[in-house]
Formats: sequence, structure tokens, C-alpha cells
Amino acid sequence: MVIRSLNIGGQTVVVNCEDGLQKQAEWLLDVLVRMHGSGHLIEEGERVQIGGSFLSFRRQSSGDLAVCEPDFEKNPFQEETTDVSCTLRVLASQFELAHRVAVVPVVTTFQDKIVMDQGCLQFDDLYMHRGEPNAEANDSGWFIGRQGVRKSPPELEAIYAFQLLLQRQSCSLH
Repeated sequence: MVIRSLNIGGQTVVVNCEDGLQKQAEWLLDVLVRMHGSGHLIEEGERVQIGGSFLSFRRQSSGDLAVCEPDFEKNPFQEETTDVSCTLRVLASQFELAHRVAVVPVVTTFQDKIVMDQGCLQFDDLYMHRGEPNAEANDSGWFIGRQGVRKSPPELEAIYAFQLLLQRQSCSLH
């Protein structure tokens, strides 16, 4: 586990993450410094959206302010963890892909839904298409399906974006 900390607005803000994510942790602290400089409060109970995640700040027994992410392996709508590795790993992957294919990414939050061809994630011949998102319905606008001609229409299901991390082996949280 790597721990990075920085004094922001007179208080020590701590980022905990896995080894190998030090650069991303420092990037996150820099983002928080800039947010603080523009008037955004970095304090107990506040939430900030960073990419597709919502990070919050919790006071620790040491008095430090820990950056927390939703606990994607349990219930991200109600539980959180002080290990922000998942958020940092996903952001790094998204930035790298967006750079490689020269696109400007459009955020999908972990609580947005993705429509997909039921069972398609077990196959490698996938395609993704993004239509217009409907934020009021927590719809990301994304569809994931299998390529090729079909004999019958797909059976569709909707999942939360964070569930994609749990279902697709190559996107494992570990």
C-alpha cells in the first residue's frame, strides 16, 4: 500500500492506493489542490466527482483527511473505502486509451447504466456503441454487444457501469 499526503488548506489530505499507482495518487492530490484554489471545499463529508467516481473526505483518528472512494466490491451506493486504487486504475486506463485513439473522453459514472447483450461479456468479439446519454434515467448511452450476424435478436440487460468491472475478467478490480 502506498500513502501519499499533502497539506491542502491547512489540513493533511491522505491518498491510499496500491503500489504502482504513486503517479496517479500525486496527480489526484494536484487536482485537489487546484480545486481548493478555485474555492471548492476539501473537508469532512464533501464529495467530488473525479472521472466516473465520486470521492469523499473522511476525518481519520489521526486528524488527517482521507480521500475515500465508493466500495465497488460491496455496495458503492452506501459504502466507501479509504483505498482509492480502483478509481485511480480505471482513470489511468481510460486516459491511456483516450490518448491512444485520440478522442476526448465523455464521463460515464459508476452509477450509470449500460445496456448490453445478455451474456456477451464471455466472448471476445464485442463492440460498443454510445448513443445520447439520459442523465435523468442514469443511462450512460452505452450499448455492448457481440459482432456479427445474429439468428435472433439479443436479450438485453442493463447493468451499472461499476458492475462491468466486476464481470469482465480483464477489468478486474485486483
